[in-house]
Amino acid sequence: MKCPNPRNIGIMRMVSIALACVCLVLATSPVSAQTKQDAKEADKFRTQGEQVTSAIEKTRDQLQRTMEAYDALLEASDKKLQASHKKLTQEVAKTEKAVEEGRKHVTAFKETAEGFFVTWQAQMDSITNESIRKASAKRLKAAQAGFQNMSDNLVKAREVYEPFIATLHEQATLLMQDLSVETVTTLREEVAPDVHSQAEALFASIEAILAKGKVDEKQVNQVLAEEESEVGTGADEADMDDDTGMGDDGEGE
Repeated sequence: MKCPNPRNIGIMRMVSIALACVCLVLATSPVSAQTKQDAKEADKFRTQGEQVTSAIEKTRDQLQRTMEAYDALLEASDKKLQASHKKLTQEVAKTEKAVEEGRKHVTAFKETAEGFFVTWQAQMDSITNESIRKASAKRLKAAQAGFQNMSDNLVKAREVYEPFIATLHEQATLLMQDLSVETVTTLREEVAPDVHSQAEALFASIEAILAKGKVDEKQVNQVLAEEESEVGTGADEADMDDDTGMGDDGEGE
């Protein structure tokens, strides 16, 4: 039983929900109210979101290579057992390194996101036009929900990953002590099915993180169009107030 390659599942291009959150935030935040510092913070948020996306994709690809090495070991001849075992051990180590690197990016992204959302809230609260403020609040709520969804899916993926990698370690250790065709045959018949099930669950968790964050150009353009429409409406209302001489208290001068 071969572990399915997630690239062939049918999704042409998947990006993480982190990147989806970035796209939504940058497309809908009140740019006119941004200072240079706000813009710098937004750029940092975007960059770190892209780093999370890249880390998730690299981890997925490394996991695939690890499973390929595992399957190769299960089918290896006696002469190739040692080389196949060494290859699996190397790929497992690379997987652990990729996961650890990804965790660092996710931690940094979460810290930046907290500050970014606080800044957005402060900017939104300073908007005097009600329609624009409501539109911004709607975007902020959606972006925060998307970010939380990403965090929840990452937790689920970690819960699947830990027993998976532990199982691979146990088998690699066993083979270090008893590297033989008989032992490999036992693993292939009695243990490998569970390993493949764990791998499939792990790939599904990663796919969920990526697929649920999919944002296509049409969606982004729709968000931008809505924002421009609401901003335009707010400006028209302000112009009408000026033309009629109405102040904030609704009375003429």
